Amino acid sequence: MGLFPGVEREFQFEVDGHKFGGKFPLPSDRRNIDVIVSQRLGGASLQSIPSETYSAEYVFVTLNYILTDRPRDMEGMDFADIPDEEFILKVWTQYNKLQKAYQVGLKKNNRTVLSTKASGKQPGQPTKPISSKRVSDIAERLQD
Repeated sequence: MGLFPGVEREFQFEVDGHKFGGKFPLPSDRRNIDVIVSQRLGGASLQSIPSETYSAEYVFVTLNYILTDRPRDMEGMDFADIPDEEFILKVWTQYNKLQKAYQVGLKKNNRTVLSTKASGKQPGQPTKPISSKRVSDIAERLQD
């Protein structure tokens, strides 16, 4: 069982009879994707790149990065080299739907799992501060 029970990183879907699968990206993966996009665009500033070009490159790199299971005839192929833009859009749309559902699942779990872990508080524990009287008593005894 992972950190978020019931929310799995792995996914699978089918587009036009082609099966795809992979893992949703972690924050470090998203950073790596951004770096690869920047490298592929020659490190140019975003203001100098048309938004359509940046968006297309982001889609290509993201799909290349996250889709570990692809149809045999697409293994090792860069999505930027697939001439059928409509097919790429279908793959991206299907992935994007699953990604959004995954994020919703994380948010639901985040409220229950992480909030109690982050605070170190167990459910049903009092939230009032612990008295520091005992600490001052110990300090007074040490001064002797």
